[in-house]
Amino acid sequence: MKNLAQYKIVVLQVIAALAFSSGIQAARVNVGLQLGALSPNDALVKDTFSGDFYYQGLLGLKDPDSGFEIRGTLGHYSNLSHHPADVGRGFKLSVTPLTASVLYHFTTGPSVIQPYVGAGVGAFFYDGSEDVSGRLFSGTKWGTQLMLGAKFTVMPSVHVVGEYIKSFVPQLVFDNAANFNHDIFTLGIGFSLAPQNRQFEPPPPPQSPAIQQDSLSAEIDQLTVDLKKMTDTQDKLQAQIDAFYTSDSGDERVGILAAVDSKTALTGSEFTIISPGSSQTLVNGIIETIDSAGPVIQIGLKNDQGWRMSVAITRAPFSVEIGGSRYSEFSAENANRYITATIPRT
Repeated sequence: MKNLAQYKIVVLQVIAALAFSSGIQAARVNVGLQLGALSPNDALVKDTFSGDFYYQGLLGLKDPDSGFEIRGTLGHYSNLSHHPADVGRGFKLSVTPLTASVLYHFTTGPSVIQPYVGAGVGAFFYDGSEDVSGRLFSGTKWGTQLMLGAKFTVMPSVHVVGEYIKSFVPQLVFDNAANFNHDIFTLGIGFSLAPQNRQFEPPPPPQSPAIQQDSLSAEIDQLTVDLKKMTDTQDKLQAQIDAFYTSDSGDERVGILAAVDSKTALTGSEFTIISPGSSQTLVNGIIETIDSAGPVIQIGLKNDQGWRMSVAITRAPFSVEIGGSRYSEFSAENANRYITATIPRT
């Protein structure tokens, strides 16, 4: 829970900072991808994990007048242990920093070279794993960063950037290690986008009371028409449902579970199963035998041509088997609608 709370705080800091900067009318949006290497500083850590590939994506907002930029980054580093004791184990450390930083650019106007410095804070998510045992440990630590870099403009909205980052992070692995401070060197490409300035448009003048009343009356009339259509549709659906459960001869059609629960005599009744998905008739015949004493309702069917088939309906968990084949489209909720018995009128 503590790690999750820290993660939320970092994310909220980034969002709040970006939202604050969005109030600057001329702010430019910077996005980019940087690739490089991360190298630990602690001697004990370096004996096991060496410098390795590091990458990070970034999103920032820069005020060209003041030279300040607020930036959020998400990076990743992973490295296999090269210590002799770990040979063959596949012992790996992974670190994923999520940071929020403030940068200051020394040049504010258009310039081919734009040097900058910055500082930030972030959450460093880490875990250790090996091939046999899987994950060995994981956690989150707070850390801070200092950075120094320069952007080289190659097109009005495209730049190449080189950056050095010094990170100060508490101990992640090895109880005897002092910390996980490290150096990061990256090169990358970035894109600077200027949001369009929207002209202020005054709101339309308020409508007169007479126009508002006419508009409201029209809406009420339309709602009345729609309600009438919905009522007519409901009446048609109810008529179809009534016709489904009552045959032309006046015989009563009931759901099979309801009939069994009410102990209705079903031998000799017409038995029908309709597919809920396609509405096609799967089974139709006369009930010869029915056994509902146990948790499974066993039904024996026969038609005029002498065809016979068995149907088994299990209540818990609910299932329907027709001739030994299970059909998963039925449930306890729709059984009484699609599995019915037509009881002859006496």
